[in-house]
Amino acid sequence: MSEPKFTLGPWTCLGPSFGDPLPRYTTVIETDWEYEDAENREICEMPLHHHDEENEANANLIAAGPVLYAELQNIANADPTKWDEDTRDQFQQWAQSRARAALAKARGEG
Repeated sequence: MSEPKFTLGPWTCLGPSFGDPLPRYTTVIETDWEYEDAENREICEMPLHHHDEENEANANLIAAGPVLYAELQNIANADPTKWDEDTRDQFQQWAQSRARAALAKARGEG
């Protein structure tokens, strides 16, 4: 299987603050790392006039893309032969924990 051709994460949600210390609305998804000569690399931009809860939820889901992909890959690539009957419950707990953390990120909680 070939590696995906997306911009590496982490990605973060940004937006204008209008004088507040934190962004009031999410309008931009950018990398959270320096890219070549630029501070960040823009992934996507959303119109400023559309700053409702749906826009915020969409931005969080988009920004969580690399984390969701990585965690699903970790779970999918886990070697089941390393888990016997006694440790199968541990594997299930490990997989569920990773999935829950990624989903929390997609909801903007992490």
